[in-house]
Amino acid sequence: MVEKVYLGTEIDGRSLASTGDLNLGSDTCALFEANAEAGPFYCMRVSFEFFVVIFCVCLFEMLQMLRQSRKEIRNHQRNLIFGETKLVYQIFFYFPDTHIHSPCTIQRKASVTLRRKNKQHFLQKKPKGENLPCIQEACPATFEVKRSATITMCSSFTKDIAALIRKNALVEDGEGIVVAVSAGADSTALLISLSEMACYNLIAAYIDHGLRPTEAEREISSLQELCAQRGIPFSVRSVEVKRLVQQTGRSTEDAARELRYRALEAIRTENGYDTIAVGHTLDDQVEEFFIRLIRGSGTCGLSGMSLRRKQIIRPLLHKSRAEIEDFLTDKGLAWCTDSSNLSTTLLRNRIRLNLLPELEQHYNPSLRKTILQTMDILREEERYMREKSLSAYRQCVAGDTGKGRLSIDLDSYRSCHKSLRRRIVEQCCWQLGVGPSYTNREDVDKLAAGESGKELHLSCGLQLIRQNRTLVLQRVAFSGRRRWRPAADYTLPIEGPGSYLLPELGLEIRLQICSPEKIPKEAGLLTVDNEKCPFPLTVRPYRPGERFTPHRGGGRKKIARYFNEKKLDKRRRTSWPILFLDNSVVAVIGYAADSKYRADSHTTSILTIGLTHR
Repeated sequence: MVEKVYLGTEIDGRSLASTGDLNLGSDTCALFEANAEAGPFYCMRVSFEFFVVIFCVCLFEMLQMLRQSRKEIRNHQRNLIFGETKLVYQIFFYFPDTHIHSPCTIQRKASVTLRRKNKQHFLQKKPKGENLPCIQEACPATFEVKRSATITMCSSFTKDIAALIRKNALVEDGEGIVVAVSAGADSTALLISLSEMACYNLIAAYIDHGLRPTEAEREISSLQELCAQRGIPFSVRSVEVKRLVQQTGRSTEDAARELRYRALEAIRTENGYDTIAVGHTLDDQVEEFFIRLIRGSGTCGLSGMSLRRKQIIRPLLHKSRAEIEDFLTDKGLAWCTDSSNLSTTLLRNRIRLNLLPELEQHYNPSLRKTILQTMDILREEERYMREKSLSAYRQCVAGDTGKGRLSIDLDSYRSCHKSLRRRIVEQCCWQLGVGPSYTNREDVDKLAAGESGKELHLSCGLQLIRQNRTLVLQRVAFSGRRRWRPAADYTLPIEGPGSYLLPELGLEIRLQICSPEKIPKEAGLLTVDNEKCPFPLTVRPYRPGERFTPHRGGGRKKIARYFNEKKLDKRRRTSWPILFLDNSVVAVIGYAADSKYRADSHTTSILTIGLTHR
């Protein structure tokens, strides 16, 4: 029973305002609650057994609220992302005191101190100017279950990123993302915005290139603190850029990029995640346009970076650096500046620091906007031309890319527009595992217009033969200008998925892990069961007497005999790369995998092995 009780009211024959202790009995509970308007108490007296029942009912209600709250979180994630949603459950269980001390001191404003609740409730005066006494100790016996939802609204910046991800289906809710971070403004904003969405499993990955040791330590420390505050796992990997530069003669920028993506792919695979997110911005897109324009590119290159390419996504591609820095400033977050970004030895930096400001100041203040509009137009035209060229390729080209040979029907080829013919040649080169060049395209056109029986060796490792109304493209052991360079006995460790160069041989080995349903369609690509050949693996030439059982190859045989059957050039045989697990042959790269490691009906993960002539 609940009744309204004013101070001075008698309870069990005792006045609440009288001096002394009021004994309510050990089998009852008293709940006193202040009335904000008039100042009376609400008094409820129940048995202890009833109180236990109330406790159980409230506990059940709490579990129901928890279940409903989880559903609400999923709905927030599925529909509109507001930010971090935290549901806080508070359980207050107060055992009753059997004595309530009530001195007779009269005050204009008094307070009831709840000892176990550690709060104060202020009582106001009763109507008609009556004063209230001070009750120093009043311990209510009550059980409370409270649910509070604290929703931190996201900034418009994060909402824009979330809308972009949803519109372009870059990532599904609940997927894992490896976020490439450098402690710079771009990657920091990317990490913060993705964490605010609370939809994904994140891991921040920092790649130390070994080029700036002092700055790297500061950046790692800053990122460790940021990730610890937000509960995001943090991983650091080191790569040897200088070593790759020395081995291949490539630029530091290109070598760093290759090793960085190789390390990110390894982290993604190890954690079983789906996607790698990088912090390329709108400004990077504009800079890339000029880099490709200066070095030479078609509509595909000039159309810019895409929001998604295989496992890599770029959620910040429509955000400028100014917007990103404003976002971080509003959050009160600092970022690190890479000193190498100020060096004008790199083409990208010269474009950003010198060329773009000059063009914007003296030629077009809206240059960036104009370039982005141009890139959008080129992207639409490239999409259309890609569809047309694919249709033309199917009409003109036949052959088996697995055998390294394609045939172009010259009648169909000549009937195509020159732009389509160029794209047909490009596609043939990619299908045969070599990178096309402008010279290659011109050579094909010249040979197509020439006499039957003529041959031409291209620098990329392809041989062209004119046979009546057919043009044959095939991979060869060497070309007129690029000969095979035999290498000494070498050993290349394979620590995980990625691209591995053999500069002495002019070859690039590519390993990638995927599901059986998502195996890329690529010429010469070998597949094995990933679980049967775990990393680390090794690439080296074969040794005399070593054997393997080629899949669909007629039983176990010596590798030397297999090379003879495949008519591999003798100068290549002693250095040809072979993939080993310990001393067991996994695959003769570019030719066949050992049947011992082939995929079967129980395979859940595939390791693909590709080879490219460089």
